[in-house]
Amino acid sequence: MRRAHARSNLIKPVVISSDESIDDVKGTLVDVDAQGARIIVPLGFRFPDTVYLKLKAGGLRWASTVVWQRPGVIGVEFH
Repeated sequence: MRRAHARSNLIKPVVISSDESIDDVKGTLVDVDAQGARIIVPLGFRFPDTVYLKLKAGGLRWASTVVWQRPGVIGVEFH
């Protein structure tokens, strides 16, 4: 199945946070398109359904839904 939007191999550090009880987690944003992204994360984390992504300190954060999780990587859909 083809994607509706072209993916970019963007590699950028990202901070993942939540309103739930997880501390900020550093990850790497990769394979980004208009609808979502794949994020490389440290092993051992289980993320809640809604997370917030921030690209740099003091920058804007945006809500995303975690649509899948595997050890060391998550897939998110942007809101």
